[in-house]
Amino acid sequence: FGDFNINGLLGGSIYYAFDNAIEALTQGGLTIPGYYSLKASVNPLKVNFRESKQQINSLYGKIGASWRNMLFVEATLRNDWSSTLAAEQRSYLYPSIAGSFVVSEILPKTDWLSLWKIRGSWTVSKTPAGIYEINNVFSVTQNAWGNMTSTSVSGAIKNSDIDTYTTQTFEVGTAAWFFGKRLSLDMAYYTKRMYNMIVYAGVSAASGYSSEYSNSKEEKTRRGVEISLSAT
Repeated sequence: FGDFNINGLLGGSIYYAFDNAIEALTQGGLTIPGYYSLKASVNPLKVNFRESKQQINSLYGKIGASWRNMLFVEATLRNDWSSTLAAEQRSYLYPSIAGSFVVSEILPKTDWLSLWKIRGSWTVSKTPAGIYEINNVFSVTQNAWGNMTSTSVSGAIKNSDIDTYTTQTFEVGTAAWFFGKRLSLDMAYYTKRMYNMIVYAGVSAASGYSSEYSNSKEEKTRRGVEISLSAT
């Protein structure tokens, strides 16, 4: 559209993971040395079974615009639905936006400055709880008393209202190329904030449990400066 260029996309995806495993192990050694068979187990076999399923449905979009090939902006938005969260928290959004300005386009042309731009971006990413992490289930122990099987409650209190672990990142920087792009300098300042971390927090043993699976009120922030210089 004249001096403006616009581009974008819409999409969706379905991520599905299924894991199924069974294993058997000898217990107490082998009745016949060197005979590596489940039949040679001294004590009754230990059998483990594992099955897990996870699905994440996603819709996402991006829109970008530029003006005279010197001013650029781009924004994205993604909506995920994760099977590992409760119905109330299952849907979550995370956006991003980025922009840059090519300063050299408005400066007089010189032999020593090839390109100079200023850029900035802000983004949010989210990570849901692991598979079955919010489920209160029983553990099964074979041959707990002789050949008797036992079940036991987990030592952790599982909350169904777990929210996603969130990371928010902001960056601003500049980059310049000199002498036909034989020399370049890139500088950036960034800050990364992490919150809603999903943790096993300790609780009083008087409750009958040892921990609670929940979102932490703790926040972590990482800041830094990156500078790189390259030459050909």
